[in-house]
Amino acid sequence: MEKQNDSKQPEEDVAKAMNDLARHSMILKIYKDILVDIQVCELEGWDPLEYIHILQKVLNHFKKRNGQDSKNNRHDKPDSR
Repeated sequence: MEKQNDSKQPEEDVAKAMNDLARHSMILKIYKDILVDIQVCELEGWDPLEYIHILQKVLNHFKKRNGQDSKNNRHDKPDSR
């Protein structure tokens, strides 16, 4: 039985590496998006932190629900306003 677990380990390692790469790629896209948003806000005279606060609310939503097992809350979307 140990051979089956050993053969699955490389697959799990590859899956984890691919997921980590996808996460890093998304973080980089979000970072670039924030930089562009800040530039637009500076040009227009808008509050550049407004978008940051919205993103923080979204992230906090997922932090809060992390420990919850309720199936009803699994796909609730945070209010981004």
